Amino acid sequence: MNYRNKRFAKKPTRATPPGKKIINGQVIDLKNNPEKYRTLKATRVLAQNQAASLPVDGNSSIEALNLLESIGCSVVDNPPSMAKFSLIEAQTDNETLTNPNISGSQNPKIRKKLDTTKSFPNVDDPFYEVDVGRGELEREKKARNRRIEAGTKTLRLASDIAIVNTNRNYNSTLKQFKRPSRSSRRPIKYNK
Repeated sequence: MNYRNKRFAKKPTRATPPGKKIINGQVIDLKNNPEKYRTLKATRVLAQNQAASLPVDGNSSIEALNLLESIGCSVVDNPPSMAKFSLIEAQTDNETLTNPNISGSQNPKIRKKLDTTKSFPNVDDPFYEVDVGRGELEREKKARNRRIEAGTKTLRLASDIAIVNTNRNYNSTLKQFKRPSRSSRRPIKYNK
């Protein structure tokens, strides 16, 4: 046998401390952060199937939201005042309004192009004015904080979804977690 062959050579591996795992360059303590490990492990499987991208943030909340969004779940964080709101209760008017000025068909001949130079003579005049006192950075920080808060509420859910879909003891898994079949990876050869 040829032992100099590169296939038989052992690849150097990094020594990981016991009880810790490395995923996407992050060292995760399995005892302190089992949810984060499960979430990143599932996201790595999704990334291998081109269904998600691995986060570079390092925040457990953002990683949980990333996992849920990659499988098609959206998280809506409602304020407590909207907890009992229902559109069914809000819509009580069954009357249909008919407007004689609106015809059933849209005739392109009737449409007219509006000239904006009458209302806005200056070319540099904006059509809207930006809110004064609110910067983009401030809005981004608020949105990020709301996203992190929503993610902390869903961390356990994302971890449980990761367990069910990555553990082979469960009989069902979502299609995003299934590995592509071997036949789909091979290129098709055509005879000339």
